[in-house]
Order: sequence, then structure tokens, then C-alpha cells
Amino acid sequence: MNRSYLMRHISYQLHTFVKYFDINGVLTEHFCGHLNFDDFALSEELVPYCCQQCRKAPFPMIFEVDSSFCYSWIPDCDGAFLIGPVQFPYPVILNYQFQSDCDNTSRITDIPICTFEDFLCSILLVYNLYHEKELEQDYLFRSCCISKGEDTAPLKAYSELVFRNREAGRKHNPYDQEMREQYSIEQGNLELLQKSLEEDYIGELGIVSKDPLRNDKYLAVVVISLASRSAIRGGLTPELAFSLSDSYIQKIDECTAQIQVMHLCRDAEFQYAKMVQQLKKQQNRKQEKNPYIEQCKDYVFSHLHDKLEVADIAEHLCLNISYLSELFHEYEGITLKSYIRREKIELAKNLLTYSKYTYSEIAAYLGFSSQSHLGKSFKEVTGYTPGRYRREFSSSS
Repeated sequence: MNRSYLMRHISYQLHTFVKYFDINGVLTEHFCGHLNFDDFALSEELVPYCCQQCRKAPFPMIFEVDSSFCYSWIPDCDGAFLIGPVQFPYPVILNYQFQSDCDNTSRITDIPICTFEDFLCSILLVYNLYHEKELEQDYLFRSCCISKGEDTAPLKAYSELVFRNREAGRKHNPYDQEMREQYSIEQGNLELLQKSLEEDYIGELGIVSKDPLRNDKYLAVVVISLASRSAIRGGLTPELAFSLSDSYIQKIDECTAQIQVMHLCRDAEFQYAKMVQQLKKQQNRKQEKNPYIEQCKDYVFSHLHDKLEVADIAEHLCLNISYLSELFHEYEGITLKSYIRREKIELAKNLLTYSKYTYSEIAAYLGFSSQSHLGKSFKEVTGYTPGRYRREFSSSS
């Protein structure tokens, strides 16, 4: 193992010191790429403290010094690495605390800042390179960052909530109604979805936040996440379902009124149901799915911005071009080349409707050879020129 290279790599990543101590706690090697930085915070008592703590559990330790900055002590077979000091841009509650005799308050601004996630990744890299049994991030987080008793707090709150709800006679909305709601999305049945949402039942939605607007946002995220999974079960490709979910959740995050949240939440459910309905209409002719066709569609969706050719897809799927073309036409009733063009035009319609990109930018983004090439293909598919389509259907109109 090239320890010197590893120490330099971590130092440049975190902009701090990386030191190596032998099994007796003697410093044998150190590196810091930040030339104007000195480790003023390291006191004589710190290394013995780390050695003592690691005898109890020989795993990486993240600890806070003087409630101001942090180090990590990472043991290996012959000694240990010490990484730090660092600061985090947000509060992190750590199990291990060390109080030094130094006055570091005047120098605190000199200590580099990194994200806690980057610090964890560096610790795991060092530890796992020197140990056969892999250490997971979740275990490291729980052992260093969750104080004893905090992991039981949700169970305590759960018990209290159940008791209060029983006393007040409160119940959540029935599970069977939720199942009907999700089933209607999975089947692409808009009428059934409308009926399930209009059902009258004794019960209420859960309270997951004391702030009413935040509560509605949290619940909307749950509903949209469930709807996306139902749509996937209904045949929608995961990438498409997840992308739609992301876009709706981002808009919900920006909402400033509860009525906006509810409108977007319901709109997302109906949008998923419509997409599944459209998909099922296309697939009525052929019920069974072919894995090559699904992979082919996923590849097309992920490469719409490229100059996509049938040969590229066939090579990706390790299939003969003629076989793939015939198979796609058999299952979809359309040539693969026409399908690629149709999907590109669908995306072009969205960009013309909702974005301010120029026609040449859209043509370049979708892999058309020129703006005129886009215009010709667009008119053949839609009957509109891009300019006329934007004037009639743009969101500003």
C-alpha cells in the first residue's frame, strides 16, 4: 500500500493535515498540501485519548475538539491515521468530545471547511484500503454521530402518538382507499382514480410536521413517490417515472400556499395515470413484454440528445441490426428509426412549449444535423413548423 500517496490524496481533498502514528502513538509521517496551515489545535493529550478510545472498539472515530472543530482517528494493523482539523458548514452531533487545554478561539477561522459527507468518504477510503472486512457508511455514521438514546426517540414518540390518537378517537385514512388510488394509477384508469379520490371515509391524513404548509409538502412527496411506483408497475419506464416525480417535487418545494401543493399533488397522480393509459393503449396489441424492447426504449430515452442511430442501439444490446429492427417493428408496430424520431419530436414539443431555447439550440441538443432538418422532421410528424407550434402552444401563450 502506497501510504504516502494516500495521505497526499486525502490532504488535497480536505485541505488539512493527514498524519500517521505507529502502534506506540509516535508520529512517523505527515503531510499537508496547504502550505500556510499549521496544526495548532493538536495537543499532547489528543493522541493518547484516541488510542484509549480505539482500544474499546477498533473502528474509525470522529470526535469534536473544544466544540469547535473535528478530527478522525483511523486505526490499521500497525498504527493509525489522524485526519484534521476540519470544520463542517452545518452542525453535526458527535458522540466523542475532547476538551483541550489550548485556547483555539482566535485561530478557528484558519481551520478548513469541508462537508461531513466528504469527510466520511475519506475516512471510509482509508479504513477499507487497510481492512478486509468492509466498513459501511451507515455503521460509521451511527457509531460516531447518533448519541445513545436518540435512536429510540422515534419509538417513544410513536408510543405517545398512538396513545393520544386512541384517547381522541383519531384514525388515519383507510388503507384500502389508498390501495384503490394506487391501483387506478397502475391500470391507467382515470375514472377509477377520480372515484377513489372522491370517496368519503372516517379518518384523516397523518400529521408529519407541526407547520401546516410543510406538512402538506411532506405528504405530497409521499403520494407522488407512491404514484411513480404504481406507474412503473403499470409499465412506465423507471427513468421516466422518476424524472416526472423529481420535477413535481421540485415545484412543490417552491410552493408558498397549501392549495398549490394539493393541486400539484393531484395533478401528478392524474399525469401518471394518463401516461400509463397511453402506454397500455399502445401495448394492447401485444401483452407480453420483451426485455430487448424495454432496454431499447430505455437507451433511446437516455440518448435523445445524441445523433442516435439504430446501429448504436444494436451494438449496445449486442444484437444484429436487422434482428433488432424486425423485433421492434413486430412488438411496437413502428420502425425503430421512426420511434427515435417520434420521441425526439415529443421532446422538441416540450422544449418549444416550456423553454426559451432557440430553434437552433433545440436542434443541436436533440442531435439534428441542422435547424432546417429539425423543422422538416417536426412538420412531417406534427403538421406544424416549430415556429407556429411555439406561437400556438407555448406556456407564455
